Amino acid sequence: MKKKLKNYALRLTITVSAAILILLLSRFYLHLNPEDVKGWMESIGFLGPVVLLLLFVIRPYLLIPLPVVAIAAGFLFGHWLGAFLIFLGAVLGASVSFFTKRRRAGDLNLDEKNMEELDKIKEELEEHGFKFLLMLRLIPVLHYDLLTSLSARMDVGWRQYLGATVLGTVPRAVLLGFFGSSILSFEPMKMIILGVLAVVIAVLGYVLKRKVEDEFNTEELKEETKQLQPPV
Repeated sequence: MKKKLKNYALRLTITVSAAILILLLSRFYLHLNPEDVKGWMESIGFLGPVVLLLLFVIRPYLLIPLPVVAIAAGFLFGHWLGAFLIFLGAVLGASVSFFTKRRRAGDLNLDEKNMEELDKIKEELEEHGFKFLLMLRLIPVLHYDLLTSLSARMDVGWRQYLGATVLGTVPRAVLLGFFGSSILSFEPMKMIILGVLAVVIAVLGYVLKRKVEDEFNTEELKEETKQLQPPV
């Protein structure tokens, strides 16, 4: 129990430290100017959001991590518009990926692969689709794209998948949007909001993660997911 709490606190500390380092490098080493970035975005007009949404759609196939594109969106479009585009792009990309994998990959048979923990996940997803999928979207137990792939190859309804993905993506979109937009500035109010959001999401994530760890061996689950290579 204490070991898990220490590990979670360590990961959170590393993440926050990395975020602060990025902010400092961007501000004092790269000398990026908020007005210059804003002017550049205004010069390309509506093409900016369109290109970003297309990038979100093809991102899973290029193996680009979601946070990378999301932070870039917040950086380029600001916190509110950036968060909205992150949300819209992530849901759109996850939906396209879901349908593509469902058509091409077929059902996932875990019995033959002796993956007990993933088989438990499969049972929960198929029995409590929306509720369980939403919980997995809110906490980093399974990779965002891997969860999409597993859902597509299991008996998870489209409406359940979409609903859980929409609700589960909102906190991440807001947090990454605010973080991305903060790279160019150290506005006190924005940093306070970012800090509060980070703490709330971290606490919620820890509580939900504890619930998952009570039912699943998360270390074994991570090892089993490494053996899966979902087709794209």
